[in-house]
Amino acid sequence: MFDTLRGRWLAAFTICLWVVLLIAGVAAAQEASPLPFMPTLLEDGVTVQEQFADNVTARLYAFNGTQGDSISLHMHGDFDSYMVLLGSGGEFLAYNDDAEDVFFGDSELVDFELPYSGRYYVLATSYEHLDDVLASSPTLPMPQPYEIVLTGNTPPSDGAMSALDASVVATGAETERVLTAEQPIGFFSFDGQQDSIAGVDAVSDDVMYLMVHVFAPDGSRIGMTHDPEDEPLDTLILPQDGEYLVVTMDAFFVDRLLPNAGDYGLGSVFVQVTEG
Repeated sequence: MFDTLRGRWLAAFTICLWVVLLIAGVAAAQEASPLPFMPTLLEDGVTVQEQFADNVTARLYAFNGTQGDSISLHMHGDFDSYMVLLGSGGEFLAYNDDAEDVFFGDSELVDFELPYSGRYYVLATSYEHLDDVLASSPTLPMPQPYEIVLTGNTPPSDGAMSALDASVVATGAETERVLTAEQPIGFFSFDGQQDSIAGVDAVSDDVMYLMVHVFAPDGSRIGMTHDPEDEPLDTLILPQDGEYLVVTMDAFFVDRLLPNAGDYGLGSVFVQVTEG
């Protein structure tokens, strides 16, 4: 009888111990997992109205689409709008500065066929603020409203999404990513805390005129430089908790769509994130 009671007590204790360990493990995993990088999601036919203000002169948007979808994107604002379409693996797919018959104010991509099912990203900015070469000022003297609308996309029915292929950068560590003709845009991510100060340093091969963008978890660009060695992004005040995205590319990345582009703008990029 005593053996039976002891066996039951040991079984109950073992179950309770496993439950406690399971709860602790789940809590630790939740605590360690950063918030995912998830900017505003564009949906078919829904117009998003926003504005650029202060030092936010560009944003990343996301949308889900199915291979073969013929999508169109239109951006309108009282400035020289500019859009770039990126794949989740760092593919540079398309860009537009001026919509047909509109030299200033609108940009559009019309009837672009999606090459795979999954998530895509749209960089919305202006021609002046695509990089900091033409920008007359890093901050805007007054807000610039704009609207952007996507049509033609159908999210994959099975719910399968291609994950953002970003190299995770641990604080203080240097992380390498190789830019290829198929994936000439380099994505790096790091976990940041609101109101902390971060620095982003980047170097590349000699064949690249490196441009670096840093996006907050909501998709707002909070820093950019085309010359990270001479003008490092070393005093970024992080506006929120979550996963930040560092986007690296050649400053003349649009030339990648030209025939016979060769190795220009390709090679290794090394990114390091520091916190002060």
